[in-house]
Amino acid sequence: MISPEDVFSLFPEIEWLNSNTLKESVVKTWVEATKLGGWNKDELEKLPFVLIELKDCSVTLVEHVRNVTKLAAKIEAMLASFYNKHLKVNREVVLAGALLHDVGKLVEYSQINNGYTFSQLGKLLRHPIIGAILAFQCGVPPEVCHIISVHSFEGDKSYISPEGFIVKNADWLNFDFLAYKYQSNLKH
Repeated sequence: MISPEDVFSLFPEIEWLNSNTLKESVVKTWVEATKLGGWNKDELEKLPFVLIELKDCSVTLVEHVRNVTKLAAKIEAMLASFYNKHLKVNREVVLAGALLHDVGKLVEYSQINNGYTFSQLGKLLRHPIIGAILAFQCGVPPEVCHIISVHSFEGDKSYISPEGFIVKNADWLNFDFLAYKYQSNLKH
């Protein structure tokens, strides 16, 4: 398990959130996910962000979440600068959604020998569902849980909020960019 201080050190972008209540629920979700998945800080820092889609990808889950958060923040700022009078987007929801979009992977994955596999629960429920449920239990607002649940293909046939659209596209841009190096013929 990791401490709240560890979560802040791994994800300094949490400080971008203005709401202390939201910060606390984001941190609590990461702490609970590590507890449920049995991860410590060192293991979390090494955990890959994908297991099978991009063979031998060296990008970690922490790096991926941080980059998706930074990109989502830039996308939100750019869209707000042009379209704010037409459509208001809640920056706090975007940031929290980006910070938590893959938190369910800590329960979806498990460690075996010197590698990783899908946990028993992870074989039944993918990380968007696990993450949304866990975040909701930790007091994360429903608007943020929505983003977690629809950020991957599970959301393709669902309503998606403007905030969810930003996070989903920041996530896919990161994934697709890496696909050029690790598996250029990847389809999703």
